[in-house]
Amino acid sequence: MEGESESGITLLELQLRSRHLVRESWRKDAGDLLDAHLLSVTAVAVLVNSMAGRKFDAISTDRDSILSLSASFIQGIDLCETSISEGLYSQGANLLKQELETIAAIDEHERGVRRDGKTPNIGRGVTSSYGGVYGDLNGFAHMAKTTLNKILHYSEEGDLRGASIVPLYNSEAAKFLYGIHVSLILLHCRQMMMFRAAVFNDPPHDKAIAIFYEATKILQRAGVLQGEVLL
Repeated sequence: MEGESESGITLLELQLRSRHLVRESWRKDAGDLLDAHLLSVTAVAVLVNSMAGRKFDAISTDRDSILSLSASFIQGIDLCETSISEGLYSQGANLLKQELETIAAIDEHERGVRRDGKTPNIGRGVTSSYGGVYGDLNGFAHMAKTTLNKILHYSEEGDLRGASIVPLYNSEAAKFLYGIHVSLILLHCRQMMMFRAAVFNDPPHDKAIAIFYEATKILQRAGVLQGEVLL
């Protein structure tokens, strides 16, 4: 039993080392996308701080749900970024699907059409331009054979067939998924700005808006902007 446990530890260590190597490769290729990610998270943090500790008057069921959904989205940002940056692309795609559905659910609450227990409709509201992206993510998340073969480096050599059991770097998949991730953070940032204005009747937060636009411009220059996230 002791030897078997050591084998398990060895496998986990091997995977961690591979993830570290993938992150290093991605860091060299990512360019300004890493800056866009940090800027988008900074904009979220600025907005969170601007609302922290303030009293909410006449909170509604929809607004209460929006707060919970927003907190869930923000909690998952680091996990999603880590999955993509360290080569766990199918896991990252599942997390991106969750991010996209969370944003759609918030939008449905804002429009007063949310139905509890139903999958949010990506094809309407603020996520309407993400329909094609949602389909691509399903290709990752639902284990489509051609997609998995591509990102897991499935290979054939004579009678030998197999896929890597450790993460391997795929620059195309990383750029595609990372661009979606940053654009969704920005889209949620826009939702936070709208919520802040509706609940507190505050004027636009100039600092958050400036950061928002700087991150958006990076995505546009990199050619990976997904959907419409402009204010």
